[in-house]
Amino acid sequence: MPLRASVLGVHRLSATTYLVREYDEAIEFLTGVLGLTLVEDTDLGEGNRWVVIEGAGGRLVLSRAKTEAAQAAVGHAAGGKVAYFLSTDHFDRQLEHFAAQGVALEAPPRREPYGRVCVFTDLYGNRWDLLEAPPSPRGVVLQHLEALNAHDPDAFFATVDPAVVWRTGTDRYVGREALGELFDDGFWQWRPRMHPLTLAEQGGVVLAELEETLHLDGGAQHFRIAASFEVVDRLIVAARIYREGSADLDLPAAG
Repeated sequence: MPLRASVLGVHRLSATTYLVREYDEAIEFLTGVLGLTLVEDTDLGEGNRWVVIEGAGGRLVLSRAKTEAAQAAVGHAAGGKVAYFLSTDHFDRQLEHFAAQGVALEAPPRREPYGRVCVFTDLYGNRWDLLEAPPSPRGVVLQHLEALNAHDPDAFFATVDPAVVWRTGTDRYVGREALGELFDDGFWQWRPRMHPLTLAEQGGVVLAELEETLHLDGGAQHFRIAASFEVVDRLIVAARIYREGSADLDLPAAG
């Protein structure tokens, strides 16, 4: 097999046929409901069109079923097994959108070693997996910062382990409750924002340089932050935060 690959070169599966009853209804579902992109729609004459739908990493070529056999096959891709796989970075948001659009789930979402997953059916009855891979430690920290910038305490603390150990300068806080008291004691009212300048992942530790903006005394003040976040099972279990000039930095060097 390695010899065959070296002789023929690297091949890429560029597209998959998606059998439809009518082009426009399928385009509306795939773009409006699933969030995919229409990249080509060319009239070929005699009612035929070359329609290409794209998602990051893959394409579907729509084929209108014209014969009785093809029409009978619509909605039965993969013989009733899951035929298509849709990955998302915003699983819960996509489920809310599905509910609003009347998309049917076969069962409640579940967690697997490879991430969160649920099976849904499209407008023809084909079965799809909606997948969200577990975020990397870097991804968890980005979610954490996104929630902070949105001033959403629930989402912010959802990224933090219940027994988190949080150090700010020389102060130490243990547990979500203690950390919540720290943030509730004025921090949220300063409308904080954290802009990541650098993020370096080293095993389960993320080293970060951040620019912090706080609204104090009627104006915005900016601080440089150095931080390390230890992430285990998609939660921050320990953090060390240093504002510029507050303490000597004692962070491991990024590899």
